[in-house]
Amino acid sequence: MALGRFAEPGLDEVAGSPRGRITEPEAVAVLALWLASPAAAAMNAQALTLDGGESA
Repeated sequence: MALGRFAEPGLDEVAGSPRGRITEPEAVAVLALWLASPAAAAMNAQALTLDGGESA
């Protein structure tokens, strides 16, 4: 297990991610609110990935 910032179990996996941290629930909420708004009216049949660049 890594020492220091990533010593807490479960957080050491994010050490190698592009941002070095997990996606916050607030980021998911912002996306959900946008999808529910009139601004997203033209959006359909899409799979949105909100992973902080992990899959890039």
